[in-house]
Amino acid sequence: MGENQARRQARRQQRGLLRVEEILAAAGALFAEQGYDNVTTNMITARAGVSPGSLYQYFPNKEAIAQAFAADATEQLAQVYDTMWSPEVLALPLQSFLSTFWLPSPGAGVHPLAFPGPGLSRVTAGPPDTPRCADGSLLAAQYP
Repeated sequence: MGENQARRQARRQQRGLLRVEEILAAAGALFAEQGYDNVTTNMITARAGVSPGSLYQYFPNKEAIAQAFAADATEQLAQVYDTMWSPEVLALPLQSFLSTFWLPSPGAGVHPLAFPGPGLSRVTAGPPDTPRCADGSLLAAQYP
């Protein structure tokens, strides 16, 4: 394989990975907003800004998208937990720990976990009826 062809293939692979991330982010947001059963692949493609053909190039159906989103979310959670339970982090004072892993949500007064992945912080912010402190923060934020 020539050098130019290898570069073109690498760019295509990178675009493909970005497209998959866009699809998963759109699906995750829609699943959180409307529930899995109410979401269609057409809604996912519209939110992700991709054609249905592009979606089906990577995923055969909505179930496969949900499974990929769940696998990605599980991996991200594992990375967060590995970081949170590292000896360096466990030695932090609680206020430093909370300021590292809990971020304020703009305008909402809610403190979702600061997950790195697309759409995941939206899902983990909790439903509107999640138990909160008087100031609107999640339960863990009440321990300064």
